[in-house]
Amino acid sequence: MTYSTGPYSKFTSLPVPPRPEVHSSRKINFTTKQYEIDTVTGGFLGMPSVAQRVAMLVSFEVKDAKFITPPENEKTKDSIVEALKELTDSDPPAIKLTSVEVGSDSAGTAYRRIIYTDLLEGTGIDQTVQLK
Repeated sequence: MTYSTGPYSKFTSLPVPPRPEVHSSRKINFTTKQYEIDTVTGGFLGMPSVAQRVAMLVSFEVKDAKFITPPENEKTKDSIVEALKELTDSDPPAIKLTSVEVGSDSAGTAYRRIIYTDLLEGTGIDQTVQLK
């Protein structure tokens, strides 16, 4: 079969998949420690840059506790607040902390949940970053 008589002879265009959006920050799944992929476009999902800054500061500056006990959770909470001073005490401040929660969902698994208002975006909506 020649090209002129087969399926290549039809000059209809195939549907073009949507292009991935370009984001300055990539969304990270902190459970798997992998970037998240958009299933439609195949590109990286976006993450607000302030949320990424919060997540990175807490991930790199706050050490994991050896034990999941109330005193250790309080130390971790204090460490998170201290690590985020770079964003809360800057001029102008980038975030306003609403709450910092440290606890465990089940035996042997801890979580760190930071709820804050993004002052750079100016929406006044509380954002949440949760790290395992």
